[in-house]
Amino acid sequence: MFRNTGVNSGPQVSGTPPTARTISRRHIKPLNLLALRESEKIRRYFEYYKDNYKFDTPIAHGRHGVVVAVTQFQRYAPPSPEISFAIKRAYDGSGNAVQILENEIEWLRRLRGAPHVVQMLDLDPNPFDGLGRPTLAIEYVENGTLTDFIRRCARRGGQIPNRVLWAFFACPMAWPDRGVLGAPVVLEQLPPDASERPKLQLTHGDLRPDNILIGGFEPLEGEHLLVPILKVCDWGLSNEVADRRNENLGVARNIFDIARIMRMLISFDTTYNLPSTVVEIPDIPPIREGGHWLTASPNLVRPNFPDLDPDLRDFVIQCTSVIPQVIPSLEDFITYLELNLGKTEPFYRITPYAALEQDARIRDYLLETIFYPPDDDEYEGIS
Repeated sequence: MFRNTGVNSGPQVSGTPPTARTISRRHIKPLNLLALRESEKIRRYFEYYKDNYKFDTPIAHGRHGVVVAVTQFQRYAPPSPEISFAIKRAYDGSGNAVQILENEIEWLRRLRGAPHVVQMLDLDPNPFDGLGRPTLAIEYVENGTLTDFIRRCARRGGQIPNRVLWAFFACPMAWPDRGVLGAPVVLEQLPPDASERPKLQLTHGDLRPDNILIGGFEPLEGEHLLVPILKVCDWGLSNEVADRRNENLGVARNIFDIARIMRMLISFDTTYNLPSTVVEIPDIPPIREGGHWLTASPNLVRPNFPDLDPDLRDFVIQCTSVIPQVIPSLEDFITYLELNLGKTEPFYRITPYAALEQDARIRDYLLETIFYPPDDDEYEGIS
């Protein structure tokens, strides 16, 4: 699915940020020699289609390949606005890079229509038809990664508002297995009967802040009107977990990985693995029985982060339990998130951090840390 992309540059303002068709340069880091060479090859391929596309700029690179931004010009038959998208290509002869990209393409085909998954595109005309190495075209998601966001928030100081944290917690979970070409983007939902839930135990395999992109405001059944949408990218290491005993091990792994991201958002500490510690948390029937649990979020224990919603603190601690059986089921996970996503500004009015949760304060916070960050913000890249 194509979408308008980019963010206008300019001073920080109040209100909803505009959408532009220009590529933002804020998230670009210097390329190594391998990435420069591959980017130049991609540019030359698009040179043959000057009437359709314009090569913009490389926007990211990693161990296995490079990502560049491209503009498709406005079309009249069939009608299509000018849009920007991204091209991802594996390095030539770079170990298993081609296999990783092929795996990503296969999973993104199956995840078409999932709103919190970066969407694969079909190019027409396609400059890469007939070439030996795979090439992936995906939507351009305009506001950088959670790594960028965490760094800016840490620089700014103070805690991310709890309502933003709850909204982000709900974003990366539940990627349905659709696989339909051009499937419409719809909100993920569990079937009413849990027995009808697909048994796909897909795990991302590398869920880090660098692999979660920040989009814009998308009114999906009331979602993302105040807080922008998150989209998970880089699916090359994804796999289906063997779950012969129907223990939902893949689901538990996903919940743990997402909760670990939440621990990073709360603490601004992006250390991937922290030493586990025993923490006591209260009962929340039927979501959990309280007790002393071994958790991989030792830095969230009280009295750290006094402005953190205690329900969020305890839920992240539970979801990062090192014992999979303690992690909530997908049904309980979604039920508890839906309950807490209903917390609006009036709910927090009696808390010491009420001002942090006001709609206007949240808008200003996001404008400052996502849409109009300081001019000296530098992209530190992907691993």
